[in-house]
Amino acid sequence: MLAGSGATAGLPAWGLQAGARADLLVLDTRAPGLLGVPPSHTLDALVFATDAPALCEVWVSGRRVVAGGAPVDAAAIAAAFESAMAELWPG
Repeated sequence: MLAGSGATAGLPAWGLQAGARADLLVLDTRAPGLLGVPPSHTLDALVFATDAPALCEVWVSGRRVVAGGAPVDAAAIAAAFESAMAELWPG
């Protein structure tokens, strides 16, 4: 299944190897919803028990887009959002 998934997505390389796309999530294991949860149940707790963000970092295609729980380009995101809202709510 793993071998076919990368080809299906049109990726020349997949898995943990050089040249493969790197999408990663780094969890804060000290987040309230994850405290005391055994590693075998982390995904369950992340989905069903966390009421606060538990992601420290997010990497997309090998580029960090979230650091310390916040977008690395928060100012640009805020400016784009403000611009979009100004178009929706002129004057």
